[in-house]
Amino acid sequence: MDISPRQADEALRGAATLDNPHDRRVHGTATAAAGVVLAAYVVLGRLVKVSPWDDVVVAGYVLVLLALATWQARVARTVPRNARILGYLGLGGAILVIIPVLGWLNWLEHVGDPGVLVVVAISSLVAVPPGVAGAVVATGGRR
Repeated sequence: MDISPRQADEALRGAATLDNPHDRRVHGTATAAAGVVLAAYVVLGRLVKVSPWDDVVVAGYVLVLLALATWQARVARTVPRNARILGYLGLGGAILVIIPVLGWLNWLEHVGDPGVLVVVAISSLVAVPPGVAGAVVATGGRR
């Protein structure tokens, strides 16, 4: 079958797409929420330190991430374009940010006792890369 470039363009524009706003929102929300969970883990890890609650915090962290991944897998019907790579970049960025954040918190603990709000504020920086990645996934990269 011979078709013109114009006909091919019209056929592509009319074709059904797997990329839909619902699934973009689900994947974007899950990516951003994973960053918030990681930041919360940093905060709780600093507050409980060495105590019997440390194991509870780790178990809770793992359970919340598993629940988040299960929710994402069940609710989203498709994986939107670039959602996977952007999610990995966001979480990788969080891992890169967590290193100086932990160093900063350690330094603050050695020079004094940082307040809970200071620990929360500094730890929230860990959620920034996944939050940005989640927003880009959720909006489809539109400006």
